[in-house]
Amino acid sequence: MSVRTTVDIPQPLHELLRRRAERSGASIRSLIVQAIEQAYREPKKGKRVTGPMIKSRGKRGPAYPVDANPHDLVFSCYLLAYAKHSHATLATFDKALCDIARKQHCSVVEPG
Repeated sequence: MSVRTTVDIPQPLHELLRRRAERSGASIRSLIVQAIEQAYREPKKGKRVTGPMIKSRGKRGPAYPVDANPHDLVFSCYLLAYAKHSHATLATFDKALCDIARKQHCSVVEPG
């Protein structure tokens, strides 16, 4: 069952819809219905992660302190990946990151 409704939209938006409908072979109506369905779709419920995604073996080493901020670890990984990809020199005060970078054959400078 359909319900007929009238909505005033700005002319530039109508032109955009018309051109997209022509390119895709769809109707303006179907594009609008699809956009509304996407905007108001119920989010899918996924399973919550309740445990570690990767099972560890053994004891954590000094490069993984328990009280470290996880965002620092993510940022450190990003810096290391960027330095390796762009062949840049990594400058950091983090001793553990310097050690890891050297093992990855990155150029490292420890300020101070």
